[in-house]
Amino acid sequence: MQKNKKNREKTKSLYIHIPFCKKKCNFCSFPVSVGSAHHTDAYLKALSCEAARYDGPFVNTLYIGGGTPNCLDERQLETLLEMVREKFRFSKMSEFTIEGNPELFTLSKMKLLKENGINRISLGVQSLNDKYLKFLGRLHTAQNVRTVFSNLRKEKFDNISLDLMFSFPGQTTK
Repeated sequence: MQKNKKNREKTKSLYIHIPFCKKKCNFCSFPVSVGSAHHTDAYLKALSCEAARYDGPFVNTLYIGGGTPNCLDERQLETLLEMVREKFRFSKMSEFTIEGNPELFTLSKMKLLKENGINRISLGVQSLNDKYLKFLGRLHTAQNVRTVFSNLRKEKFDNISLDLMFSFPGQTTK
């Protein structure tokens, strides 16, 4: 029991990797799984079993990344967020982030995330130039990004980060 108390006191931040993607982007070097959505439920169950081993540690920051966490459907997102709430305790000033691609953010997913305590969204934008987005193998457009960003603001997300890339082949300072 003492060991678990020490683990709980030491835990400050947590990263949960969701390896699933609709497609692998041309620049990606992360471990991802494309075309494996049928394994998602088993993966979430395995995550829950792994999390149970930690006896409810306190977490100051939680980052759900990937892959593309928002490629999970609403039921799967709800399962993931429920597991996080059950297995971990959060400090009052916790940052709770989820990463996602613009083309996969729906209004209903945004509402679900907000209702479940997500207070930071990290958008995988990469560029606001459609030509470069195509070169990078992205599935969204610059207009997609603008719409999603606006909708996230309407849903009261105040903390939104944008992943941007520069200096890739063919890109100019203009």
